[in-house]
Amino acid sequence: MAGVNYPKWTVGETTTWKRSVDEDIILVNQAATPMLQIISPGLNNLPEPCKETKYEWVEDELNLVSSKAGNTAGTASSPTPTGSITAADTQFYVKYGEGEFFLAGHIMRMDDELMLITTAGTAADVVTVARGYGYTSGAVHAAGSVVEIVGRTHNEGGDPTTDTHTVPTMLYNYTQIWQEEFEFTSTELAIARYGNVNRFDYLEAKAVKNQMRLMERNFIEGTRVQRTTRTAIAATVGSSGGLLDTTAAYVYASNINALGGVPLTRTHVLDLLQEIYDLVGVEYMPDTIFLKSWAKRKMNDFFETYVRTERTDRVGGAVYDSILTDWGELDLVLTPSVRADHMHFLHTPFCAIGPLQGEEFRTEELSKTTAGKTKYQIWGEYTQMIKNPKCHGRITGFSTTT
Repeated sequence: MAGVNYPKWTVGETTTWKRSVDEDIILVNQAATPMLQIISPGLNNLPEPCKETKYEWVEDELNLVSSKAGNTAGTASSPTPTGSITAADTQFYVKYGEGEFFLAGHIMRMDDELMLITTAGTAADVVTVARGYGYTSGAVHAAGSVVEIVGRTHNEGGDPTTDTHTVPTMLYNYTQIWQEEFEFTSTELAIARYGNVNRFDYLEAKAVKNQMRLMERNFIEGTRVQRTTRTAIAATVGSSGGLLDTTAAYVYASNINALGGVPLTRTHVLDLLQEIYDLVGVEYMPDTIFLKSWAKRKMNDFFETYVRTERTDRVGGAVYDSILTDWGELDLVLTPSVRADHMHFLHTPFCAIGPLQGEEFRTEELSKTTAGKTKYQIWGEYTQMIKNPKCHGRITGFSTTT
């Protein structure tokens, strides 16, 4: 028999014995992987099957109808314009990258003043307007004031105007191989144990749970890396990007609020929900907040004052599994996988995990290396999808002591 040099590859070491563990995934303790249980309880809810190691999906959205304005341009790293707008300024800046959505004929409102756009916004984010349109008068506006498009007019008999529309884009992620080995001797398998435990089933179940815990953490912390060749371990690995992958940008940058060590407040939570609502509307608002113990305690405190109890009640305090806001009801899910000073706000129908077609988790028997000892591996290849970044958000960097 020909020898196999190290490293050993699955294709060269496995035998014909294979056992699916798909059903075992569903049975993993929910307390250990609460995020996976909600996002993808069976690890197979991609909207379309994954048939390549690069999984792609189409993103599209309607034109913007609001931005923020100032007399000094924003930048890619600091998109909101700075500087106040005088009552006579006929040109000003909107947020970085949003100028081209403001078109000739748009009627827009800033505070209580209406303005008519006379020249379409440019790639430099400059908008030219007629001030004090209609019944309103020109006024001073603070830096970063919200500007909203409220209508559009067109000259009778005028030529069509050049419009801007959004172009569908392709977001993507890569597949990632998940693998764990376990082995035992024939004697270990044969001996009796308390509780009539089947040693194989026990080790297999433990390996599945280990993988599920890591997959949940990867959905948050994962980084999107494309695999290359298989000549050395450093060159072969590829991985799926997660919520914190800034290069993949699965969460819209404006929906990431870094608090810089200050205590978390109810206002921080509601402000983020309002930011997301202004972008996507009520239909695609987050429905779940994933958080760790300190943030969950703070959330309980924020809403405890709104609890009313009967005079005969002898139990103090309150625990919340969900909160009701002006933008809908959100579940609060405590998970050990989230960083202590992070909260993730997700529209869970737009989150999914699934296998490369035909590569679902299974248990495979590997070739024997020593007489009387058998080796197995749990093996599968999966990708993850986080669709429409504007539907998700997070709060980071809050104090975990005050």
